[in-house]
Amino acid sequence: MVEYGRSRRDNHQEEEPTPRPKVKIGKAWAEDLCTVKDCYDGFVSREIKGYSVLFGCPVCDRFKTNTFPNTAIPTLKRWMGRYGTYTDEEMARRKEDRLSVVESIREQARRKIQFDNIDESLSGL
Repeated sequence: MVEYGRSRRDNHQEEEPTPRPKVKIGKAWAEDLCTVKDCYDGFVSREIKGYSVLFGCPVCDRFKTNTFPNTAIPTLKRWMGRYGTYTDEEMARRKEDRLSVVESIREQARRKIQFDNIDESLSGL
């Protein structure tokens, strides 16, 4: 016999929530820099006859790999025209900026871990 007004969830035990995946941000992201100034995650956008057209970067192959939030487009044509590149000094500065971002994210994670440990120790009082 069917009981009206009760959901199916009432019959099941409460399930454990699935753990969130840990995101690792390492030096690989900080060191994976393209030398082309117009390259954004492996893509180069150019205006042709009033329309914005997307091309693959002429130097790197990142447009062929899936990296969140960008989806790979392996059949994309490469840009064959002129492009500007960063100098060695600019590349070193960009790499230092990215490494500082990685360190700040790691520092925030350390602070959160310490804060969580304090909350656990206070909950026993």
